[in-house]
Amino acid sequence: MRRGRLQLLTANLISRLFGPFSMVPVFMTLVLCFGTGLESDVVLPVGVVLITCSVVLPVLLALLFLSLGRIKDVDVTERKDRMGLFLVVMAVQIIGAFITFTFPVTLIFRQLVVLELIIFCIASVITNYYKISIHALSATTLYLVFGYVTGYRYWWTFSVIIIVCWARLRLNKHTLMQLVLGCAVPLVVFLTGLLTVLE
Repeated sequence: MRRGRLQLLTANLISRLFGPFSMVPVFMTLVLCFGTGLESDVVLPVGVVLITCSVVLPVLLALLFLSLGRIKDVDVTERKDRMGLFLVVMAVQIIGAFITFTFPVTLIFRQLVVLELIIFCIASVITNYYKISIHALSATTLYLVFGYVTGYRYWWTFSVIIIVCWARLRLNKHTLMQLVLGCAVPLVVFLTGLLTVLE
């Protein structure tokens, strides 16, 4: 009984820390700003735009949707509740990407940001028909982008994906298939990007 509660507490903590609107976009911002060769005078404004559009505004939007009764919880557990919030967040992230592109950012920065947007757009379309794990999708996307800019020297960071998937399963938020799909979408998009546009 006590062990089960500890596991639930741990799973909840992992879900909050590595959620799509928490540490994952913060880490992604750090990777994009410091791993893609941006000039030092561009890092701060680009970082502010990315954090604003991938963390601050999505969290505020989720809280607004929650207060209006459009979603039932911050995880947006109900698939039918996701589309409205996801469309608004997607618009915010697309606007944020275009704002960052007004700065002198590198080609690899642009390519990785566009791949992220494609991943999120595909996930939003899929979740309209079948629930997909956005936590697994976010963790996998972060791993792939981080791995790409570091040459996969830190391959062991893959364990974050496994830990996040365990947490979502333990909390009964997703089925195994929903988690697999959440990991597969960024993998397929990223591999396609590697074969077509990434250097």
